[in-house]
Amino acid sequence: MKKIFAVLLFVAVCLTGVFAQDFELPDGQWSWIDEKWDAEWVFDFDNMEVILKDAKKDSVIFTFTEDNITDFDYDVIDYGANLTFWCYCPATYRAYKFTSRLDLNIDMVIDPDWTDDVYKTVIKLKE
Repeated sequence: MKKIFAVLLFVAVCLTGVFAQDFELPDGQWSWIDEKWDAEWVFDFDNMEVILKDAKKDSVIFTFTEDNITDFDYDVIDYGANLTFWCYCPATYRAYKFTSRLDLNIDMVIDPDWTDDVYKTVIKLKE
């Protein structure tokens, strides 16, 4: 859980542009939209989880937690301006990779087990 807490903290710092010495995780949830699939990716800082939702119906598709992901790791790049983190979820048979961007959007890559077709897109911060 400490590893997820640290990564979510880095995400919060990278995505908000806050580079202060002393800071805490933000409260609440931040959401990004995958327009192609009408998917909403919700980073829930209160509960330390990522929730995948149907953006049109507002229904939960899957909740990623420390208990259902493996191979979790991260890398801080561009002198701390960006963060990349990745994990594998056995329940969905997919690997996920998220890279923060200076424009507050996220580069997302999803690599399913059953095909060589990798899904790459930019998910946009929900306004």
